[in-house]
Amino acid sequence: MAVSSVILGLIPVVIQQLGATTIEIGALSLRRPLLAAVLALGSPAVIPKRASDYTPQSVGWNGNQRQVTTGSRVFRRRRNLWQGALHYAVYPIALASLGNLAYLCYQLGYQAVSAFAVGTTFLPMLWAFLALLIHVAGASALHLRYEIRPADPAITGKRMMDWLTSEFVYHYSDSRRIRLDTVGGMREVWFQALTWLLYTATSVHLAFGTMVLASLLFISIADATTILARFIASAIVNRLILVHEFTRIRQLGFISSVEVCRGR
Repeated sequence: MAVSSVILGLIPVVIQQLGATTIEIGALSLRRPLLAAVLALGSPAVIPKRASDYTPQSVGWNGNQRQVTTGSRVFRRRRNLWQGALHYAVYPIALASLGNLAYLCYQLGYQAVSAFAVGTTFLPMLWAFLALLIHVAGASALHLRYEIRPADPAITGKRMMDWLTSEFVYHYSDSRRIRLDTVGGMREVWFQALTWLLYTATSVHLAFGTMVLASLLFISIADATTILARFIASAIVNRLILVHEFTRIRQLGFISSVEVCRGR
């Protein structure tokens, strides 16, 4: 049982190496907020990031380099069909990963005894989904660091339609690209304070998860290994989806430019 506690206690540390950062989820929320929310719920361990890590490249800016389409017409058509299908397939895949995590936390809460808080059943679920608050704060930090505008100044209104199109439509026109303006003044002060709080909250969340999982009793080594594998599986699935989405953001030049504006 001591070995099982060690395995369970290492789960937050292990999946943190595979999990999503607050910057990645925040950047994805600029293009696909619903998918970003699902991935945030399915990423119980968050990688801490400092204020200096919020660079244009970290949010998907590729230096205004657009993808050059190569290959025959048949090849391009097949590639577009494959990428278009994958654009929609990530939703059921991400939801399946989230379902695996939620059911696993439910099992840990109701089918195991916690020495940390005897009689409680919600601690594993609480630890897993508290990460959503950290990711929401991370997205807020991104909005403090950059002023986000449409790349085309003529685009005004229709925010709901633009959001729906960006979320669900595979191809989008240049009019729906965005521009990031780096701002200073009091927003910079609030950004520095929030990122410091985020870094601290991430460490506390990691310690809380270690304490909750390591305190679970009456779990065999085989079951503990299975639990670890299921957590890792969800983390890997979320990571692969993030890699795919960031590749698309860079290829399509979703972030058109980054400007520096001071004194705001």
